Amino acid sequence: MTSEALKFEIRDNVLSIVGKDTPEEKELKAFDLLVRDIGKAYRAELLSKEDLKELARSFGDDFLNNTMQGFGLLKPYGYAGDFMMIDKIYTQWESGIPKYKIWDEYFHNHAAPKAVRNRKKYFKKVFSNLASQTNDELHILNVASGPARDLLEIMEMAHVKDIPVFATCVDIDDNAIQYASKLLKPYEQKVSLVHKNMFFFSPEYKYDLVWSAGLFDYFNDRMFRIGLSKMKKWVSPGGTIIVGNFNKENNPSRDYMEIFGEWFLYHRTKDELIKLALDAGFERENICVSSEEENVNLFLHIKMPA
Repeated sequence: MTSEALKFEIRDNVLSIVGKDTPEEKELKAFDLLVRDIGKAYRAELLSKEDLKELARSFGDDFLNNTMQGFGLLKPYGYAGDFMMIDKIYTQWESGIPKYKIWDEYFHNHAAPKAVRNRKKYFKKVFSNLASQTNDELHILNVASGPARDLLEIMEMAHVKDIPVFATCVDIDDNAIQYASKLLKPYEQKVSLVHKNMFFFSPEYKYDLVWSAGLFDYFNDRMFRIGLSKMKKWVSPGGTIIVGNFNKENNPSRDYMEIFGEWFLYHRTKDELIKLALDAGFERENICVSSEEENVNLFLHIKMPA
């Protein structure tokens, strides 16, 4: 089959499912298999990135303007995985239009969105463990904080438990900072929001926890090492750096993310994350890697010497 014939066949198969008002479960499973086949064709260079873009937009404007998948493709803030996309994943946003709601449910049931929600839970668990070990003030830095809903829930936990917590959010997107400022309004006396590229950020003091869940998998290895090296200067003695990264060995949603979201990330293995931390000057005994429940998001932990 020629590349052109393959494109038409795939497009017809996609539209035969998307065109239904209420696709059945068996049809959504068939769509999963279709996404896998498209991914294989792309990696075999039978389809180009332009072919994928054309295919992704064949769903039609109405679909694109009223679904999670469409939001990811249209990128109203100019980049994949923007703060609003992340918050829609956190809150499991669904269209109010019945025929599109099923596609939003389909989106949210993918492993990657589940892993994004799990990383919020992971952050809260890390905070709980940290808070249980001290009666002193805790200072948290959230790098590429996005919507900051994870931090909001931490501040709510701290408020209920009367734990003194102060936090700084840093994000390169001013829209994200403005959105987070509204979300965090009840805690504005305890939270600083900084509109800045992390590579130009210079805090006035050090933090007990430096957290960055959704930034470093946008970096190539060189930028990853530079970013970690900068973070080293921001952590208090005995403090911890935690960096999230999608798992190269386990992301069942990768084809879906890349084909129908144009969301391309640097996936890495546990060993690759450890090596990057070593290359950035950290000691092996202070490095470990964990994951959330789906094992799709890995978390590089670096504990600073006391």
